[in-house]
Amino acid sequence: MPFFGQITIPAHDFATQFSNFCFNSLFIKDEVIKATVQIKSECNTLLAENSIWNTKFDKIMRIEDFKQTQQSSIQNMKFTTGKEGWVGKLEKIIKA
Repeated sequence: MPFFGQITIPAHDFATQFSNFCFNSLFIKDEVIKATVQIKSECNTLLAENSIWNTKFDKIMRIEDFKQTQQSSIQNMKFTTGKEGWVGKLEKIIKA
């Protein structure tokens, strides 16, 4: 029925095909599940311990000081997420 934008689908066993797909999927393998959990943990730790923006102010500051504080926070985040930091940890998790 091309006029209605419909096509005929050949007969197939959806339940069996879906079961085979799930069995062959990576998300049922222990090592993939463990790596995913560890990566999520590292991401949560990064979020809890770091912020790209410094929002903790204990005094009024000039705009130049504010910009310097924010730039320092951004540089700290770059270092934290760099190859020796967060990215390196994720790489080790994936390789393990």
